[in-house]
Amino acid sequence: MFFHLVNLSFGLVSLQAMEEARPVLMGLWSNPLGGAVLLLCLLVHCGLGLWSLFRRTSFRLAAGDLVQALLGIAIIPLLLPHLMATAIGPVISGVQPTFSWILAVYWFYSPELGLQQVLALMVIWIHACYGLFLWVQVQDWWGRFGSLVYPLALVVPVAALLGMVEAGKELYERRDDPVLLQAVEQTSTIYDGVADSLWTAHDTLLILYALLLAGLILARLVVAARGRRKVSVSYDGNPPLSTGSGPNLLEVARADGILHASICGGRGRCGSCAVRVLSGADHLGAIDDTERATLARISAGSDIRLACQAVPKTGAVAVERIFPSHISPADFRELRDTGRPVEVAATIDERSAAEAGT
Repeated sequence: MFFHLVNLSFGLVSLQAMEEARPVLMGLWSNPLGGAVLLLCLLVHCGLGLWSLFRRTSFRLAAGDLVQALLGIAIIPLLLPHLMATAIGPVISGVQPTFSWILAVYWFYSPELGLQQVLALMVIWIHACYGLFLWVQVQDWWGRFGSLVYPLALVVPVAALLGMVEAGKELYERRDDPVLLQAVEQTSTIYDGVADSLWTAHDTLLILYALLLAGLILARLVVAARGRRKVSVSYDGNPPLSTGSGPNLLEVARADGILHASICGGRGRCGSCAVRVLSGADHLGAIDDTERATLARISAGSDIRLACQAVPKTGAVAVERIFPSHISPADFRELRDTGRPVEVAATIDERSAAEAGT
């Protein structure tokens, strides 16, 4: 995605520069084998995303996670026409489309597809940046290099869109160029011969995707409804919350309006949502490898669990938050760098409580 957008930005120079940069920036994917690998990666990523949706014990999501999930679901429908033309089309037609032909389609033949591609570009970029941000902001090196990376999140897509506009304007100005016109019309003629097959495949894949998504959500709801038991969760000594089994501790807290640290978005990577289990530890689900590794990174004791991973199964559970709900990624990294963040956080809380009482 990054190199594709950089390639589009060469349109700010000229249409020819965009074409000449393509073998360097996109050569790895602009062939049958590379295209197949790229499609496979997209399908795997999509499959993992849908699987994570199915595995969710609840559909209660933080605002950012909800937006990312919806954007992720929208990627396939938005991107599919472009994939059919640039990945499947060359296999069927034997012709590799040029930027000149693609931009001619977007600017002249089917402007609605051009608008859809612009929307797809923005959706994919925002989806990718949010996911990467949740990962990098808890990395030790992010504090040093984050300020250098942030501008790229804005500059790259803006340059790509401006490159598409400038190349499209050049294409329009050269609409009477016989050499360019012949090349575009030749590709159009070949693609017209396979258009019906491509659109049929497009519609079939879109229907299958919609059925898969609907079936997955329905199956998740059925599984959740069958396995629900009443559980009780008490946070920080407050009156217990009564809920059905299924949601993890973080989801239970959010559903009741309890503010909770979760820098990585509840993915079990950072450890900022750690809680101390005061009672009912045996009523929580088992610790998996992801949670175990994260707990080890924050030097957590045996009574510590990650709220985003610990799921109450039955009975009553009492926990207390360890890190402040408003803790920033930088402050959390600083605590983690002490080698004993849980102990230090507890000391801070005790000092804050003492100061509040005086």
